[in-house]
Amino acid sequence: MPASSVAAPDGDDPANGIEPSSEAEMIRPLIDTPTPNDIPAKKIKKNFLLMSALFAVNHGCTVSVLGLSNARLGSIGIWQSGVLYASYTAAALFGASYFVQKFGSRNGLVLGMGMSASYVTSFFLATVIVEYNEDLVWLQSAVAIGGAAVGGVGSSILWVSQGTYFSMASQLFASHTAAEEVELEVIPVEDVTSQFGGNFACIFLLFEVLLRVLSTTLIETVGLSWKAIFGLYFLVGYTCIFHVGCDGPGQIPK
Repeated sequence: MPASSVAAPDGDDPANGIEPSSEAEMIRPLIDTPTPNDIPAKKIKKNFLLMSALFAVNHGCTVSVLGLSNARLGSIGIWQSGVLYASYTAAALFGASYFVQKFGSRNGLVLGMGMSASYVTSFFLATVIVEYNEDLVWLQSAVAIGGAAVGGVGSSILWVSQGTYFSMASQLFASHTAAEEVELEVIPVEDVTSQFGGNFACIFLLFEVLLRVLSTTLIETVGLSWKAIFGLYFLVGYTCIFHVGCDGPGQIPK
C-alpha cells in the first residue's frame, strides 16, 4: 500500500515528529497492546522464541498422534488422516488468511492451536468410547472424523498465523535494533528474517522429534496405555494454548 494512501489517525501531526504512514502505524492493527514502540528489541526476540517453542510443542503433539492413527484406529485412522489433510488444504485455499486478517496473529495462534488440539482430543475420546463399549464403533468413527476435520482447519489457521507473526516480529526487531543502536548492533531485516527462521526451524524440529520419540518410548518401554498417551498429549497441547492466550500482551503481542 502506498504511504500516501494511509490516513493519519486523530492527533497525528508531522510537526510533532509522528509519521502517520510509519511502519508501526501500518502494522498496528495486528497488535493490541503494547504498541510496537513500547516493546524493546530484546523482548521482541524473547517473545518470538517463546511463540516458537509453544507452537512446536502443540504441533508436535498433533503429528505424534497422527503417526499412531493407523496403528490404533485401523481403517478409521486412514479415513481420519485423509479428512485431516483435505480440510487443511481446503482451509488454506479458502479462508485461513481471513481469520488472521480479522483477529490478528496471536489470536489466530490461539484459535489454530485450539482447533489442532481437538484432533488430539478426538484420539483420546475415540479410545475411551471403545473401551467403554465396543459396539459404539459408529460413535468412535464420528468423533475421529469430526476431530480430523476441525484439526485440519485449525492447522491451516495456525500456520498462516505463525507466518504473519514471524514476518511482524522480524520487521519490528530490525527497526528496534536501529532505534536502540547504542545497546544493540543494527541488523538488516533480511538478516533478522534469516536468523529468526533458523531459530524457529531448530526449535520446531527439536520438539517434533522429542514428542514423536516420547510417544513410542512411553508405549513400548514404559508400557503406558493408548488412553494415557493420548490424554498426556491432549493436556500438553492445551497447556500451550493457555500460555499463548493468557500470558498477556507483554509476553506475546497480538
